[in-house]
Amino acid sequence: MVENRIGVIESQPHERNSSEIPSTSSSKLCFEYCQKKWKKILFIIILSILVVIGISFVTKIVANKYSGILITKIRKTTSTTTSTTTSTTTATTTSITTSTTTTRKWTDAGRLNIPREYHSSTVLSDGKVLVTGGQFKSSIVSDCELYDPLTNQSTLVAKMSVERKHHTASLLSNGLVLVTGGVNDGTTHNSAELYNVSGDKWMLTRNMTYSRAEHIATVLNNGTVLVTGGTDMDSKVLRTAELFDISTGIWTVTEAMTCKRSSHAASLLKDGNVLITGGSDFCFSSSDYDRSELYDPMTKTWSLLNEMNLVREGHTSTVLSDGKVLVTGGFSAVVQISESVELYDPSTKMWTVTKHMNYRRVRHTASLLSNGIV
Repeated sequence: MVENRIGVIESQPHERNSSEIPSTSSSKLCFEYCQKKWKKILFIIILSILVVIGISFVTKIVANKYSGILITKIRKTTSTTTSTTTSTTTATTTSITTSTTTTRKWTDAGRLNIPREYHSSTVLSDGKVLVTGGQFKSSIVSDCELYDPLTNQSTLVAKMSVERKHHTASLLSNGLVLVTGGVNDGTTHNSAELYNVSGDKWMLTRNMTYSRAEHIATVLNNGTVLVTGGTDMDSKVLRTAELFDISTGIWTVTEAMTCKRSSHAASLLKDGNVLITGGSDFCFSSSDYDRSELYDPMTKTWSLLNEMNLVREGHTSTVLSDGKVLVTGGFSAVVQISESVELYDPSTKMWTVTKHMNYRRVRHTASLLSNGIV
């Protein structure tokens, strides 16, 4: 008999495998495993951060270290054609700036007609500034211009007879400007010429005894011009010195300096003597860089002084109102630009270190203002 009843079959309860039931001990093991894994990840993250910081720190130190070396390399590659003129720019420019001492701020003072570097600038008796020669791009120029601080205008004037850079330009007691030496297309000049401001005319005068660039010209109290050191046609550093007589236009060799010097500094002291400091002989002999010597125009002789506290070249030397000489900056060694400052006392002939400048400087300028500040 076939039955059509629908019935419900009661199933027996299913017994789960013990492996499907999580135990307390296995959960604990899982937690510990995850914890260890996250600790490792966190450790790796922290270690990576420390490595990145360390690399950045080391990179900064190395960059700072080699930035100074780079500056020195740049300077050394141009050292044979670098002048201690009143212009110390390293980029060709036409801009002029002046400093207002009462408010201690810089103001725009107009522009030159010709961008130039490695030129000279000479303050004339009427307050105007004569700018001569220099280099514009790859060309050495003979162009000159006259800057008027009252109008902030610069006017082109007569050209020199020879293109020059790394020359000197000195205002003489008779109002003329004497330009000496310099370089043009690899040729070091021994020529000299005079500029007549009132007639706007250049006149050749007698040649110097030696060809020179990177030399120093100092106008003595008797009007004679003392020219010292520099580099010659073969880029050899000179220790020779000579005198220019403005009344006769004749050059006379005087006693040579004790040391060969280029990129040195010279200051006319209040007693009429000339203080020569530092400089380079291109032999990297630091014993020459810190030496100073004194020229006596009366006896026309040189005498060595006590060494400066630091070797230096491309520095400044400024006579203060009390007669002492302030020497600032320059290259203090083969690879270092200095912010150091020292004072020379003519009464004791001793050098004393004073407070450093805020910044390292080389081939800069230093001027004594009417209020006694440099």
